Amino acid sequence: MRKKKVCVGRRDWEEAGIPNMQLWEFELLGKFLCYRIQHPSAQSKASAAARRRLVEVLAQTLPQGRLVSASAAGAGGSAIASCEP
Repeated sequence: MRKKKVCVGRRDWEEAGIPNMQLWEFELLGKFLCYRIQHPSAQSKASAAARRRLVEVLAQTLPQGRLVSASAAGAGGSAIASCEP
């Protein structure tokens, strides 16, 4: 029996000028749109740009849904999911 993938559709934001591995989006369990960034303590210009871009994206989508934030233990990053009510 083949396991269903939990995270699918990974997209980076290189076309928007954000370096790979700084900001990416994926779908969780087929219903949650998630974004991952480097840990907020990261001080690089690329990390700061990724955080700014994520805030812009969330500002455009938040009125339509609710926000769920999670931190994965040991992963060194943060995950934020936006889903329809």
